[in-house]
Amino acid sequence: MKSLLVLVGLFLSGCGDEDPVLKAAREAADEEAAQRGEGLSSGGDDLNTRAGHPIDGGVAVAPGAGGAQKEGIPLEPQQPGVPEEPAPGDPTAPPVGKPGTPAEGVPKEPAQKVQTDEPMSRLRGQIRMKNYLHGGIRLDIFDGDHRSHAGQRPNLVRTVKIDKPGNFDVELPLSVGKIWLEASNDENQDGRPGPRDPSGRYKGNPITLEAEGINKIVIDVERNDPPPGSGGEEL
Repeated sequence: MKSLLVLVGLFLSGCGDEDPVLKAAREAADEEAAQRGEGLSSGGDDLNTRAGHPIDGGVAVAPGAGGAQKEGIPLEPQQPGVPEEPAPGDPTAPPVGKPGTPAEGVPKEPAQKVQTDEPMSRLRGQIRMKNYLHGGIRLDIFDGDHRSHAGQRPNLVRTVKIDKPGNFDVELPLSVGKIWLEASNDENQDGRPGPRDPSGRYKGNPITLEAEGINKIVIDVERNDPPPGSGGEEL
């Protein structure tokens, strides 16, 4: 029918003005053709039409634009990340402390008290003994009379030991005041003075300490009978 309409149109064009009926038929045919063209553009099988080709009044779309994937090229799978190696720890570093707790450390020694120099008194003398055999000599310095039974028992201020009878040299604080000197020979070599050990006392007891010191002290050690009922007790 389309071919017939074309022939009629050519005939009429040669004859002058177009017949209104034929014009209307032609316009209807053109409109039908236009509708068929729109249908192909929206849902037909033509590849150019589906792609929006400019020949059909579409808009050219670049391959891969708008997030489209290229045909035949699969997306590369995303590779998992590789974690970085942690920095090696320092064994000499101090441990991290917890909030609110004191850090561990080495306790410091308490500060030593400063001791003031105390005035001293120097004693020099000699311990003598006749018929000495063996054993060390011990010099005991008391702050009271050791052999007196009255009052409080005296305190031992200092002990000086020498290998055998001879000279001695000792310093004592002046604050001690008065002192009593006694010496003994550990003849039985039991390591302690006893009533059976030879002994002696300084005849000038007591001695009052002096800042300039005291020299020429002589103590004689003798063998004596032990006191009755002593039983060899330590002095």
